Amino acid sequence: LRWLEKRGLPGDAVKKYRIGWTQEEIFQNRCDWGLEYEETEDGKPRQVWIPEGLVIPTIDRKTKEVIRIKIRRTRWVEGDKWPKYWAISGSMNGINIIGDTSKDGMVVVESELDSLAIDYAVGDKVFVVAVGSNIKNPDNVTNFLAKQKSILLICYDNDEAGIKMLEKWKKFYPHAFGYPTPIGKDIGEAIEKGLDIRNWILEGEEKVILKTREKFNVT
Repeated sequence: LRWLEKRGLPGDAVKKYRIGWTQEEIFQNRCDWGLEYEETEDGKPRQVWIPEGLVIPTIDRKTKEVIRIKIRRTRWVEGDKWPKYWAISGSMNGINIIGDTSKDGMVVVESELDSLAIDYAVGDKVFVVAVGSNIKNPDNVTNFLAKQKSILLICYDNDEAGIKMLEKWKKFYPHAFGYPTPIGKDIGEAIEKGLDIRNWILEGEEKVILKTREKFNVT
C-alpha cells in the first residue's frame, strides 16, 4: 500500500480500482473458474496459475464486472521466462480503456497501474488507454477512438521499448503527440520523484492545442 501511494495510488484509489494482493502462489482447477477442462502434454489436468503479487483487475465500464485479472509478479526477475505481468486464464483480450471516452483528451500508456494513476489524478479531463505491452497493436475500439480524438497523448516509457511504442502509434495516428515524463522511467516513477501528474497531463493537452493552432494558423 505504501508503494502504491508513492506511485499515485493512495488508499482511496486502491479501493476504487479494486486492486488486490495474492500472498502466495496458488494453483486452482479450471472448472472452478468456469473454464473448460484441458490436459497438459503429460496428461495431467491443466490448472489456473495465480502467482504471488499485486492483483490488477480490469472492470467493464458498463457492467462493472471484472473481465480481466493481471498479477504483477513479486518474484519476477530480469530474464524470467514468464512475464512480469501475468494475465489469469480466462481473462478477456483487448486493451484496457479507463474513464469517459466522450472526453476530448485520450492518453495512451503501457502499464495498467500508470493508467489508473492518471485516471485518479485527472480523470475528470481525460480518459486513459492502457496498452499492456509496447508491442501490442490498437484493437478496433481503441482505433476508433484514436482516430476521433484531436488530443492523443502517447505517454511512452523513457527506454528503448518506449520509443518503439511511440513509433508504432505515430505510424497509425500521425496526429499523436509523444509525451514522455520529464523525470523517471515511467509515470509511476515520475510521481515517486515528485511530478505533479495532473498539471503535467493538462500541460500536454495545451501543447497539442497550441501545435494544432500553429499548424492551421489559428489564433
